[in-house]
Amino acid sequence: MSGLKSAFCAQRNITAWRDREFDVQLSSTIQYEPVGVRFSIEEVYILLDSNDAEELARALYEAVNVTVGNKAGYLVTPAARETDVDRSYRRRGGLWDYVASARFQAVEAAHGLREEYGSNAVQIMVETIRDCGIQLVGSEWCCSFSMEDAVWMSNSLMEAAGQEPLDAFEKFYRASRPSF
Repeated sequence: MSGLKSAFCAQRNITAWRDREFDVQLSSTIQYEPVGVRFSIEEVYILLDSNDAEELARALYEAVNVTVGNKAGYLVTPAARETDVDRSYRRRGGLWDYVASARFQAVEAAHGLREEYGSNAVQIMVETIRDCGIQLVGSEWCCSFSMEDAVWMSNSLMEAAGQEPLDAFEKFYRASRPSF
């Protein structure tokens, strides 16, 4: 797949989940760069090395699985794996909350994601939110979006990092969907 990642660029308008009743759409791009994977939502961006992009992708996908489990009435926990991402689950009001938190040394990052001025250290959290959305939280920035957008982000981050997508069904659906 390494030949594919050198040309990988995915773009999508995602739904701002907390403002969805106003149909707020945000431009998102995920692309391969020679030094890593660039992920942006509007003007906020982060350039991570491929391993960190994969960790972020897995955290997004785990949040989707917990949200799906909440809808179905059970907790979906990820398989054990070696990771520096702190993950926690908490039951509240009959539903499970999921939070994944990681500190990455970004190649580049927007100021709203940096822990302090002049540093490329970023603390990023992936969280489930009560009404079946997912959110990314940085030091001075937060964005919420739908589960479908989180699956797209997860798969695109994996592909840009040169890995197989985590959700084959979403990839199949996207490829088989007629374009209008």
